Amino acid sequence: MTPVKKHSSHKGAALPYRERILAFLQRRADHPLTLQELAQALGASPASLRRPLGQLVQEGAVVRTRQGTYGPPEKLNLIIGRIERHRGGYAFLLPEQPGQNDLYLGPETLGSLWDGDRVVVRPELSEEGRPRGTVVRLLERATRQLVGTLTYTGELPFLAPAGEPRGLAPIPLLSDGLQGLAPGTLLLVEVTWPEERADQQPLPIGRLRSVLGPPDDPKAETLAAVYQFGLQPEFAPAALAQAQAIHQKIPGTALQGRQDLRNRLVFTIDDADAQDFDDAVSLEELGGGNWRLGVHIADVSYYVHPGSPLDLEARARGTSVYLPGYTLHMLPEQLSHGICSLLEGQDRLTASVFLDLNEKGKVLRSGIKESVIRSQARLTYDQVQALAEGGEFKGKPELAAMLRKLLEVSELLYHRRLAQGSLDLSLVERQVQLDGDQVEIVPVHRNAARGLIEECMLLANQAVADYLVQHHLPGIFRIHEEPDPQKLARLGEALASLGIVLRGGALSAGNLGEALAAVRQLPEAPVIQTLVLRSLKQARYSPENKGHFGLALESYLHFTSPIRRYPDLVVHRLLRASRSGDKQQVAQLQGQLGEIAAHSSLMERRAQEAEQDLTDYYQARWARQRLGEVYQGTISSVTPYGLYVELENGVQGLVHVSSLHDDYYTHDEHRQLLMGRSRGRRFQLGDQLSVQIAAATPQTRQIDFVLAADEKPAKGQRPRPATKPPARRPPSLTESLPPRRIYFGEWKPRRETPAEPAPAENEELLGPARRHKGD
Repeated sequence: MTPVKKHSSHKGAALPYRERILAFLQRRADHPLTLQELAQALGASPASLRRPLGQLVQEGAVVRTRQGTYGPPEKLNLIIGRIERHRGGYAFLLPEQPGQNDLYLGPETLGSLWDGDRVVVRPELSEEGRPRGTVVRLLERATRQLVGTLTYTGELPFLAPAGEPRGLAPIPLLSDGLQGLAPGTLLLVEVTWPEERADQQPLPIGRLRSVLGPPDDPKAETLAAVYQFGLQPEFAPAALAQAQAIHQKIPGTALQGRQDLRNRLVFTIDDADAQDFDDAVSLEELGGGNWRLGVHIADVSYYVHPGSPLDLEARARGTSVYLPGYTLHMLPEQLSHGICSLLEGQDRLTASVFLDLNEKGKVLRSGIKESVIRSQARLTYDQVQALAEGGEFKGKPELAAMLRKLLEVSELLYHRRLAQGSLDLSLVERQVQLDGDQVEIVPVHRNAARGLIEECMLLANQAVADYLVQHHLPGIFRIHEEPDPQKLARLGEALASLGIVLRGGALSAGNLGEALAAVRQLPEAPVIQTLVLRSLKQARYSPENKGHFGLALESYLHFTSPIRRYPDLVVHRLLRASRSGDKQQVAQLQGQLGEIAAHSSLMERRAQEAEQDLTDYYQARWARQRLGEVYQGTISSVTPYGLYVELENGVQGLVHVSSLHDDYYTHDEHRQLLMGRSRGRRFQLGDQLSVQIAAATPQTRQIDFVLAADEKPAKGQRPRPATKPPARRPPSLTESLPPRRIYFGEWKPRRETPAEPAPAENEELLGPARRHKGD
């Protein structure tokens, strides 16, 4: 064995033991070391290293082997990540280290592990030579509290976890505080694990933390969604105190070195009910057919400093969360609705991106400036859309003229973006509107007004990303990797079943935009866009610039919503530090980017899941208020057990095959249809149907449809492929990606029990239109 050399660096000796241990094991040690060898190398006593070394082992930064030696996991061929469990009993490891592939974990290695647990895994090969892993250590339990409904087995209380979570069975509850509560009551419980207790109980045990309310109560369901998806309803006292101490007037010192734009015609465009305004726009003519577009973003980084209570709170939250009737802000209202919000008539600190465009929408040059603005108008999308459609505009004539030009410019930018390969996935957002107990589901489409802001924000985000790349600066990039070829092949089959065949036959990443363009005017376009979306990987945050497939950009990031997204705030800090020459802060931020990117991606997914879950709940309430009513819809998915039908407002329900009384139906997975055995009636993906709402259960988010009495049998509503399918084909897209639940809702794909382990992929690309500014 090679002798361990004593580490005598004065610089290293000044570091705390924790950092010294980690640095030595990662950079200098050429084999795993015992505690005594490590102490000798660092010139320290073994006793002084035990505690920091134990902390590093607990965190997973260092691994202790069975032989009692220590080393970094990557040098020991071990991978650290989080468990993603599936209902089939298997799981995938989602590695923390960028660039590592997801790893299949068989049921035999999972034991009592739950979804989200942080573990150490040893990669191996199966007998068939496929990559898989074995869990060697549990590092951290992901679940400390659970939401669910109270149930009883005999007299013993149990919690049935909400949302059909993966790997979770009902858990026993301590009886304290449960007296008098009816079965079905929504509860929040604190979970303790067998390894944390002295008893011999092999299961986790729950202790009541809060009674959320009775079943099917909107307030209780909202709180349940917040806690179920790991969101935080209350701000930490220290963060609130710091926010309240911030003065709501800009100090004079803050204006030094900033470009003064307070006399410019700058304005905001948002939803009518918006309360936080973090972006404003302007446009000025340069002559020669050229224009200067200004995108002005609230300078949150001036008020929220790294490591402060406000920063730690914003970092933990990651994003603002917009639930029906309830909003969880990333920053307290003193900032999000106050000094950081670009309110009409108020001076506000901003970071401005200026983009010089020619008459064809091409960017000639761009620049980034610290600035101060005073918004001249607070406009709504409805106001701007009315102007776009030739209606009356009540406002300054010069503002109306600027808006007309901006609408023209944004249309140029939109078509230029599509021509360069960007995917047109303008899916309809379903907004829940509440009026007392009454629920309305309103579809929100991309129109000229929303497109104006979207194109401006996309362009500003791209310009900032290009700036960081060109100046070799670190950043948190918004990346979207190319889709898996197998998923594209299945998508191509699904499109072929609808009679859509591209030039050359096979679908590829290169001609995906052509497929979307080919179906844009068809009635089935929303269904096909959703199929395309499910075949794509999920956009996420990363310190590595891997490009954005959906936008066809080599570099892209989020910059335009620092009030609502933590990665945007970090990008603002990086820009400020780099432009001021603060290399130390740039280096400090760079060291945190991987962790921030991973956590921000996680919190974004949780926010989307909570929003979808609560939207599902309200859609079921909407349906329950309309039992027996008949609506027109489109078949959005065909399964062996029935048809999912989506109504024009986006509500989706199941026509179960057992309700089709006129025949016995068989499922043709290649052609995406149900076919009657005797009469030949068929129901295919994209077909239009009249359906009646038969039942709705908000607690389970389930809606059942039946065919309307006047729904007539139809055969062949569109041309079908003339050629017969091969005898053997891979599973079609919609069958390999079944509904997220066996009831209505915008379903997400999940893997079937894999014959061959495949890397874990998420399928959503874009968030709801409420947050579409910039992605």
